Amino acid sequence: MRILHYPSHEGDIKEDQVRGGAHTDYGSITLLWRFDDVPGLQIYDKESDEWIDAPIIKNSVVLNVADMFARWSNDTLKSTPHRVVNSDLSKSRYSMPYFVDPGRDVMIKNLTSEPDKYPPISAYEYLKWRLAQSYVDDNYEENKEVGKDGAQHLPEESEYSLLS
Repeated sequence: MRILHYPSHEGDIKEDQVRGGAHTDYGSITLLWRFDDVPGLQIYDKESDEWIDAPIIKNSVVLNVADMFARWSNDTLKSTPHRVVNSDLSKSRYSMPYFVDPGRDVMIKNLTSEPDKYPPISAYEYLKWRLAQSYVDDNYEENKEVGKDGAQHLPEESEYSLLS
């Protein structure tokens, strides 16, 4: 669980300025508690190829399907890229994500009756591999199977900009 505070700011909002860059969550699901009516959370709509504002419902919980759950569902349910933009800096913005992840030895494998899109992998190996994609870690030793098969699960960079 994490509590995020985006402080208010008196300055100008620059075009295309973001507070939290575009990403998908790594685990199974994320529950995001929203405490206020401050806008900024956006979700990438793959069908329309655009960012849309998440509806503001005070004291609500947003449920994000994350990458492991997408893999479990054989992409029946897909993780959704999301970001936080600077649309209103006049008030502080608060949110509290709770990341739900399986135990390290749980196998992430297709639970549907459809042919497997991805090979089985332990939650621990998948998370290690996925986190290694986020930063340079000179001590990380890549599991060859994860490196080869795990890359299939990363969203296409053309689907959304990681540098937004």
